[in-house]
Amino acid sequence: MKTFSTYKFQSSGKTAINRIVLAPMTNGQSNEDGTLGDDEYNWLVRRAKEGFGIIITCASNVSEEGKGWKGELGIYADKHIEGLTRLVKGIKLYNSLAIVQVFHGGARSPESVTGKQPWSASAHSMNSPQGTIEIREGNETEILKVISDFVAATKRAHTAGFDGVELHGAHGYLLQ
Repeated sequence: MKTFSTYKFQSSGKTAINRIVLAPMTNGQSNEDGTLGDDEYNWLVRRAKEGFGIIITCASNVSEEGKGWKGELGIYADKHIEGLTRLVKGIKLYNSLAIVQVFHGGARSPESVTGKQPWSASAHSMNSPQGTIEIREGNETEILKVISDFVAATKRAHTAGFDGVELHGAHGYLLQ
């Protein structure tokens, strides 16, 4: 295997121009409502221009209440599709594959950002620099809604033209 050789994904038939992948990184460069910011667009498209074979976006929240930080890219509403489509087109202009990373912040969706108490699979306390945070247990309705939110987000990703979706479930996020 050579770093600069192409890689073909057997299930989709998509081919990456090389095996260099931009890892998803939190950079807080999008707008407060989750729509794509120019800084986010320019940063990711520049990486495609510089020759990365695959570009993976930062974590994009599938639910408004699953937001983890300010300036986070969203994929929870149709209002995000226009910017996401623009991003995909910019990335593909340089023959890179575009992957969107999706997540729900779960226990790490701070009330100061979402206006709601964070929830997860079970109730627990979590220490943070701001003090102890009480995480509540999600109920069946919320669990079913977030499943639906993940499905809707992947449909938006497909509509925008992404080549794939990566599920993010580390750091106390909901899927963990």
